[in-house]
Order: sequence, then C-alpha cells, then structure tokens
Amino acid sequence: MSWKYVLTDDSITVDGRRLYSIECVRPFGRVKRGERGGYIEHEGNLSHYGKAWVEDGAMVMDDAVVEEDAYVCFLARVRGAARISGKAKVVIGNVSGSACISDNVWIWECDEISGNAIVRGNVDISGRVRISGDATVYEGAHIWCDAQVDGDAQVHGSAVVTGDAWVSGSAEVLGDACIYGTARINGEARVGGNAHIGGDALVSQGDDYLHIDNLYPRFDKYNEYCSVTAFVTRNKTIEVVHTLLMPVTVEEFEAEVEKMYRGTDYMMQYQAVISLIKIWSEINRK
Repeated sequence: MSWKYVLTDDSITVDGRRLYSIECVRPFGRVKRGERGGYIEHEGNLSHYGKAWVEDGAMVMDDAVVEEDAYVCFLARVRGAARISGKAKVVIGNVSGSACISDNVWIWECDEISGNAIVRGNVDISGRVRISGDATVYEGAHIWCDAQVDGDAQVHGSAVVTGDAWVSGSAEVLGDACIYGTARINGEARVGGNAHIGGDALVSQGDDYLHIDNLYPRFDKYNEYCSVTAFVTRNKTIEVVHTLLMPVTVEEFEAEVEKMYRGTDYMMQYQAVISLIKIWSEINRK
C-alpha cells in the first residue's frame, strides 16, 4: 500500500484530544501532492485507500472513519464511531455516535446525525437537520430545513421532510410524500403515495389521514394529477391540503373547490371528495 497522506506537526486540541493537520503525499482524485487537508486524530480516521479525503477546515476524531471515496470538508465534524463511506459528502455539520453515512449521500448542512442512524443512497440533507436514534433515511429522500427524524423511523423513496416537521417512533414516510410545517408523524404511522401533510398535523396511525390521488385536472407540465390529503391536527381538527397548496379547514376547502371548479366537469368529482372527507372525519372523531 502506498500512503496518500502524512500527519504534519501542525496540531490543535479539541475536547482534550490532539488533532493533526494532514498533507497529501500521493496525488489522487482531485487532491494534489503537497495539498494540506483538515485535521484528524490518528491515521485510523482516514483510509489510505480510495479517494477519501478530509479537506481543510474539517475535523475527524475518536474512532470515526472516512473511507472509500467519501469526502468531508469545510465545517464538517465527524467523531465517535461514525463512518463516512462510499461517495458520501459531508460539507457542514456534526456526525457522531455510531452513525453511518454511505453511497451518494450529500450532507450540505446538518445540526447532528448521531446515535445508530443510517443515511444511505441518493439522500440530500440541508439545513438544521437532526437525525438520531435508530432512524434510517435512504434511497432518494430529502431532509431539509429544521426537520428531525429519530427513534426507529424510516424515510425513503423520494419523500421530503422539511420545515419543522418531525418523524419519530416507528413511523415510515415513503414514496413521493411530503411532510412539512410543524407536522408530527409518529407511532406506527405509514405515510406514502403523493400525500402532503403539513400545518399542525399529528399523524400517529393510518386512519389519522386520508389521501386521494389521481384527481383531474392535471396540474403541471409533467401531467401530474391533482391530489387531496386530509389529516388530524394536534387540536383534533381536520385540515386539508389540495395538491401543493397550504392546509385549510374542510369548510375553506369546500369554498375553494366552489371557486375553482364551479361550472366545470370536475365539480362533481370534488363534491364526492368533500363528502368522503366529511364521512372520514366523522368516523375519526368517534
């Protein structure tokens, strides 16, 4: 094995541990010979194999490992027994505990990824995100803004969790679902399809929301169909999201439908949807 970097005499102390700046001694990937990197505690923190690198500004310490073609840069802090592998990139944020980041994950910014959390696949993370516990985020999921995912929760597919939304417990968010606002998805809830749940939603089980998809008319250039999602809030009221619009009450949704579709071929369809939401709401409140 040909070593690709050495520890230099330039060192700093972080939480009582001495970290050393690294210098490339063998060009690889986009890293040139003589280029200075970030700080690591020991050679076990950064593999000499592959294109893995810790760029200037980043720190890796404790028993954490950056390996394969992973890249840690700018203001990233990796510690504990965390593992960054594959082609994952961590730009800003803290990764700790036994968290595993792999494949093509892009972490632009995060507050903390910790515990036994697993983040893999083509995942995109940006903002003051927190992922912890035994949570798993994978495939093409997007976790943005101040969102949190913890417990045994799973977020996958093309699902989006954003805003101040929180997915916890054994909940699962998948498909093209979008969780936003201050919504709370917990318990054993499973939210999928094209459901949009926001506002003050509190979904803890399957019958806490109702989703109706493939409604006419189509709403964008990709011929996506309209959808309606009704859900229970923390105040035990019912709110409705029509495609990408903000949550409204059932009465406001009824008025919206009257304004948008009166006199069109779609009115009867939406009247049936409203009737279904009202029946579901009455059953849910019992």
